[in-house]
Amino acid sequence: MLWNSIKALRKENADLKAKFDAAEMKIKTEMECSKLLAEENAMLKISRQQLEDARNRGFYLNLEPFCSHCLDFEADVEKIDGSTLENRNYGIVNISCERRNICKNIQKRMQMEMANGSPKEVEDEKREQKV
Repeated sequence: MLWNSIKALRKENADLKAKFDAAEMKIKTEMECSKLLAEENAMLKISRQQLEDARNRGFYLNLEPFCSHCLDFEADVEKIDGSTLENRNYGIVNISCERRNICKNIQKRMQMEMANGSPKEVEDEKREQKV
């Protein structure tokens, strides 16, 4: 009788742990998704002043600080028909770099490595701690 109660409690404990692990994974996934969405929204936001400048000039430069003096810069030109937004006949040209996402990922990785050390350094430290 006691043995059956212990088995039932162990099974219940395992079931609860599995549910907890699944819930924790779901929360982590949702947090990662919301973080990515927030980063993407921040990249897509154009201030009201920038939009007004683009309307007045007819073009908008969507460049990052690390784009300056880049030898690999490849213009990605997007032409937007502004007449669909208002009853005026005008267009906006959005200019950015084709490689901006690659460079942004490199920048993030470098920042992470500067903060945490490179993956090789971290791996070497773990090996040293084990020995």
